[in-house]
Amino acid sequence: PPAESQGPHRPPLKAERPALDSPITSLKGVSDAFEKRLARLRIHTVGDLLYHFPRRYDDFSALKRINRLALGDEVTIIGVVRQASSRRTRRGRPLTSVTLSDGTGTIEARWFNQPYLQRRLRPGTEIVVSGTVDEYLGRLFFNSPEWEPLQRELLHTARLVPVYPLTEKVGGRWLRRLVRRTLDLLAGAIVDPLPSSVCVAAGLLDLPTALEQIHFPHSRSSLEQARRRLCFDE
Repeated sequence: PPAESQGPHRPPLKAERPALDSPITSLKGVSDAFEKRLARLRIHTVGDLLYHFPRRYDDFSALKRINRLALGDEVTIIGVVRQASSRRTRRGRPLTSVTLSDGTGTIEARWFNQPYLQRRLRPGTEIVVSGTVDEYLGRLFFNSPEWEPLQRELLHTARLVPVYPLTEKVGGRWLRRLVRRTLDLLAGAIVDPLPSSVCVAAGLLDLPTALEQIHFPHSRSSLEQARRRLCFDE
């Protein structure tokens, strides 16, 4: 038929929100290559991803000022990048170093094999760093800490950070971001098989809250409540 008889052009409809049994490739950012990698972790569907629970948590919720840091502290600091540089070690490995300041003092953070960080961590950038305080030649420093720009919600620092079972070419930061996006995408769409009356009587979290807190717990207490609910389901 003539083009004018087909009516006005309409943009294609957006893809529907995936269900728990949707293939993992229905999620943005999961290519065919990542589908094969995730299959090694037995993640084939969106539901498999949400039930791929962390094996442990790094507690980076303790925030400290630089002048109060001590060797062995597992902490989070907020600092401004004062200087950034890259060089190669004697063995030829790229080493990126930044000097951080928070007004009370300065400390160095170092990363191996990530030369691109010098471009991302420009002087004046405010970042959050979490890791264990190390020492070399009497000076404290962070060795390959987690970091991210200072923002409203932090995934990799300043909290109980989930550490997942991984496989080759599936990094922890990438997987955390994928889980976070998926939880946000399915907000309000996960159906709890338990009636709310049962949850209240048994003192259990609802299922959507339990899944949220098992991946990104607000506290140790909320993590234990999430575990209790998911164990109840089993």
